[in-house]
Amino acid sequence: MAEYRTIRMGFWTDPYIEELDAKAKLLYIYLFTGPYTNNLGIVEATRRKIAYETAMTVQEVDKLLTQFESDGKVVCDPKKNIIFVTRFIRHQCSTSPRLMDYRDWE
Repeated sequence: MAEYRTIRMGFWTDPYIEELDAKAKLLYIYLFTGPYTNNLGIVEATRRKIAYETAMTVQEVDKLLTQFESDGKVVCDPKKNIIFVTRFIRHQCSTSPRLMDYRDWE
């Protein structure tokens, strides 16, 4: 996993982000910056761990992930504790040519 992550400032002016409440924003940014997220936006963590680290309940995390999934922002596999953030690479600031190749796919 990455030691640090840089997010484009435009993340905060995205109309989708602007409409989210504070807990939803926290969870969404956690999915980008959390310690269980790899460089392609795959999060491998239990909902319990995510709830603990964001000071939410498991039910709040479940509700928000369901919302994000219906909005096309994530794809979840709860049986394997995997969440794929669909627009992850788009919001990254990177100079890695290999990573930037993936940005063109979106």
